[in-house]
Amino acid sequence: MAVTTAAEAKKFVLKAYKTEADARADSNALLMNSPDALAGSILDNPSQATGYGFWAFQRYWYRIEANEAVSEFHIDWDDGADNSEKKANVSFIKNDKPTFFGITSHIYTQSKKFYPLIRVKSQEGFLSKWYTAHAGSGSSALNTFAGLDDSIKTTATSGAVYDSGQNSFSVVSVSGDGTQLPDVAATGTVQFTNSSAADIDDSTVTVESTDGTTVVYTLDDERNSNSYEGGITYIGTQGTFGHPSKAAELFAAAVNHASNAHTNKITAVEGSSATVTLTQDVAGAAGNNTIATNDASDITVVGFTGGVTYTPGGQPARIPVFEPANVPPVGVLKVDRKRAFSGIDNVWLGNNDRIISATSAELPHTKTVHAYCSNVARTGAQVKVTYQEGRIGGVQAESEITTRDSGSDVAGFTNVDFAGKVLFISTMDETYGLYVQFDGSNATTPDMIWSGGQDPAMPIIMIISSGNQGSTSTVATPHAVATALSSALADITYHSRSEFTGLAQAAPEIVQVGARYKITFKHDNKGLVPICGAAGVTSPSLVATTGGVFESVEEFAPSFTVDGVDASDGSIKQKTLIARTMQPGADANATIENVAKVLRAELVNNLEATDSYGGATDIGKLYPGERIYLQASLYNGVNPDLLPTNPMRIANPNLNSTICSVSLGNPIVEENSIGTNILADATESKVRCSNKSISYYYIDDNKLISGDTVGNTANHQAADVTYNITDKLVNGADFRSVEGTKDLIYAFDWWREHQDGNYRYYPTKRLVRAQIEDSHTQVADDGFNTSPIVHWDASSYLTVGSAAALSDGQTPEVSKWNYGVFLFTNKAKLRTPKWYDLNVTNRGDRTPIFGSSVEETHALNNSTAFDILTSADHYSPDNRYDADNASALDSDKDGPRNALFMARKEKFDRIFVRVAHDRLAASAFSPSAIANDITVGSTSGWPKIRMQVLYPSKKTRNSSTIVWKPLLVIDKTKLKGKDDSTFYRSGEIIFNPPPDWEKTSHSTNIEYPYEDNFFDDKGSGTNGIDDKWTKSSYALIFLITQIDSNAESGIELTKPMFKVMSMYPYNNSHSQLIEIVDPMHVSLNNYAIAQSVSFVRKGTFQEIKDRSGISQMRRIGAEGGQIKLGGVDLKGDTETTRAKFHEFQRDAVPLYYDVIHRDSSITRLFGVMTDMSEDHPTGEVIPKFACSIRVTHILELDSSGNITDNGYIPLGGDVIDVGQYLSAS
Repeated sequence: MAVTTAAEAKKFVLKAYKTEADARADSNALLMNSPDALAGSILDNPSQATGYGFWAFQRYWYRIEANEAVSEFHIDWDDGADNSEKKANVSFIKNDKPTFFGITSHIYTQSKKFYPLIRVKSQEGFLSKWYTAHAGSGSSALNTFAGLDDSIKTTATSGAVYDSGQNSFSVVSVSGDGTQLPDVAATGTVQFTNSSAADIDDSTVTVESTDGTTVVYTLDDERNSNSYEGGITYIGTQGTFGHPSKAAELFAAAVNHASNAHTNKITAVEGSSATVTLTQDVAGAAGNNTIATNDASDITVVGFTGGVTYTPGGQPARIPVFEPANVPPVGVLKVDRKRAFSGIDNVWLGNNDRIISATSAELPHTKTVHAYCSNVARTGAQVKVTYQEGRIGGVQAESEITTRDSGSDVAGFTNVDFAGKVLFISTMDETYGLYVQFDGSNATTPDMIWSGGQDPAMPIIMIISSGNQGSTSTVATPHAVATALSSALADITYHSRSEFTGLAQAAPEIVQVGARYKITFKHDNKGLVPICGAAGVTSPSLVATTGGVFESVEEFAPSFTVDGVDASDGSIKQKTLIARTMQPGADANATIENVAKVLRAELVNNLEATDSYGGATDIGKLYPGERIYLQASLYNGVNPDLLPTNPMRIANPNLNSTICSVSLGNPIVEENSIGTNILADATESKVRCSNKSISYYYIDDNKLISGDTVGNTANHQAADVTYNITDKLVNGADFRSVEGTKDLIYAFDWWREHQDGNYRYYPTKRLVRAQIEDSHTQVADDGFNTSPIVHWDASSYLTVGSAAALSDGQTPEVSKWNYGVFLFTNKAKLRTPKWYDLNVTNRGDRTPIFGSSVEETHALNNSTAFDILTSADHYSPDNRYDADNASALDSDKDGPRNALFMARKEKFDRIFVRVAHDRLAASAFSPSAIANDITVGSTSGWPKIRMQVLYPSKKTRNSSTIVWKPLLVIDKTKLKGKDDSTFYRSGEIIFNPPPDWEKTSHSTNIEYPYEDNFFDDKGSGTNGIDDKWTKSSYALIFLITQIDSNAESGIELTKPMFKVMSMYPYNNSHSQLIEIVDPMHVSLNNYAIAQSVSFVRKGTFQEIKDRSGISQMRRIGAEGGQIKLGGVDLKGDTETTRAKFHEFQRDAVPLYYDVIHRDSSITRLFGVMTDMSEDHPTGEVIPKFACSIRVTHILELDSSGNITDNGYIPLGGDVIDVGQYLSAS
């Protein structure tokens, strides 16, 4: 594709510019591709030079030129409903004086090809034709003029152009593709700068016309009139005074006078600033392009330029086609709630196509659900599971049949061998009986009664003729028999569906008389495997009968490559599971096969165990805080663990498997329980160009597993070279959809998330993001069809491929996403640290951006103290060494040794941190050893992590020096109440942007932490702050201190358990932060309650009363209620009841309390402690306290702990119209 040069652009009569000044000066015109194309040149984005662009929704200035001075210019932008007078979008440029060009601006709001039409109005008021580009070759022309002139044709079926050359039948003239354009006249100027007649006396201006006529215009102060003497024209200036415009007036009148030698050859027009524009009346060649004067101090002349001559036919169009680049759509994500309870997360079941291996196959056994108890000793604990079975149960059958080597004849089989013989094949659809008809014999259908069924089989003929595969008139070869069987199987259909596929016929190693042939076929319907007739199964049978056709010897008998199982039907089922260890197959009562979706889980025995948390005596009950988890099996056939094995963790470190959990404090969980579902809605996203529409919605649920088609090995966010963007969400299963909404459910995974002292999971956060793809298709480097999302790419959002040159010409809504920096070093104290660019790892969401283990690429460097000011190392840090030297030490272990650097063009105030820790690895892969309510820094595997944040600011108000000041942040990645636990859970770091936060880039004026070379990358590295922080932006530095859990020998330093996956700012329209909360309620049954408990069951009624006072009562609902629990503050209270109650009230911890009735049935009250009162009497009387609990719901239990009603009910009565998956409890 050729691109115009600046000189070539000047040849066009319609040009575009970035600014009005450029348009008026006719400089820096936007470039076009194929400037000599007969079909018309296209002004588009890819053709532009660096720093320029051509985008929709950007204002550009346009210059229209005419070959004579005109009073008006008209341009139809071709973006109206059509080109008719009423519906066209036309701009009118009206000039105070006639001019040769007009200037206007326009904004296109669509991305497609536009074919502008231009015309002019002469000084006499006559309108020219509309001129436009043909914009096509022959029958491929795309330019039409609907509503303007529907009769004119630009193409014909033969490819000829009707409108070739100037026409006399239409108001439209199509230039290009054989049409001759009007030649362009050359113009020049003469400007007078002195008004004194004496000063300009005898001054001359020499002008030559196109035909070679030269006239010397001489200003004469001694004349009071003009004299026209052929090659000399005297202009009388006697008495001229005042403004130089008088001289210009006299000069223009002389040039245009009928007696002047230049009449009908040159036209003069007086303009502003005493300037006269001279135009050659003969358009085309410029003639002598020099206009000369002998008085340069009083007269300024510019020679003739711009003349262009077009030869008839075959001239390129000089009216371009406009094709503004697409402005990417805008992703807008909204959610119906930002806080949800942990529920049933079926995403980890294999039936959803997201749990796939590195070979893009579904991980084995992931349709199997296994019940596992957090206390492995509770081997009698049960959970009742309601689930939908996968409809596609069973397996696809693959069968093999082998022909015998021969029958009655050594060369093959005769009609005697075929007579009455049948091969029965039974599928889940039909039973077929295949028999041979050889050369027209055996025409009678044999008996189709078979031992496996009551109804006769469907007869299928296998036809063999003499000559087939070596057969004679009397003998059919084994090869012919095999071919006939394959052909017959291929023709069998059931309800227009082929019954057998994958037909293959294997020849023997040596083809000879009596050779055997093997036929392999598949039955695609999953379920029962087809049965091939075999000895003892069918009667009669080609296989079983002596002298039969198909081999009955065991070695060659019909065989199956897989065993069949009963087909499942997709119905809803229930099964009660007994919790077992993490060993699959050890007890069928602990597993359910082929689960498509778990709908409901219910704890069977809701009585509290009488031993203790983690106890082993009361094995059929749970103790408060213990749970039964439903796990999707990740069994790989070798390692029996239901959790990811080490190879699985390496191939796909984000695999999870927890579907849901039940406990005494949350004994029932349903897929659509109130408060567990979040609706993510991206339908308010918008395309910018009105001729585009949304093609796909991408919604990332932040579960760190996409189900992409290469086994979850693709980065979740990566560059897309085709569409010129640096960050695009992966096309994973359940990521991309034509639907703009997505139902989200999350479940806490017991081996990733931390629990507090009440055995409740700490709330965790997830960042849900949306990206939109519109219908714009790729056009060279104009493929920008995907909405921007936050990234840390130091280049630009739209600089993949050759589009990199366009970054400076992007629209503001695009350019604001350009550029980001995200760097890490674990050698912050060295003179020159080693820096790592985290961009690719961060957007991948597959491997940690940093962690504690040395196995990680970006491992946190360990310290021994947060900051000991008296240590020698502190005052003599490692940065005294040359870090590029191999002998450089890194021995200063006080304070932060790790640093994160981040920068964004737009100011931000919140950062989301996604972690994926591994509690199982921290417990040496022993589920029973997983620590609850850890002690940061001493529980094995869990280091102390402390963070501080700095921002750049001027040292003083008027200083040019930039220093790094401390930033006050709210760290919600910490565990509540536990210091030094930064990055322990997924959450946000938020702050108020300081008013003195300097938007800047790396320079020598910046004083970095530690030492001056802190910004540099070690050796020849190019990932330093000075390498990446090259654009003005808002930056932060995170300084991170890690102290391991066991004096520099903590297990976390060698095992991958503490892992931070990604960090993103999220103050944008396409991101939503949601919080996942544990719905488990904490038991109050072990706390001493010193006062009676009372509650009121109250319904909601509608009373209908007549005038006589008689009422009718109708129950329309039920109300909740509250209870009061009181106690005394005893000094020796081992449960610290008052302190715990204060904690429950302060933190709004969900609670439950059991009221035991005389018949041993239980009413379990669930609620939240809303207030707490304390009474501290005088005289050393024991203090008392009381708490109010707002009851949210209750359970009614029988004496065995079974739920007697249909789940949760309000305190005031039964729930009206309860939905059920099954019409049973």
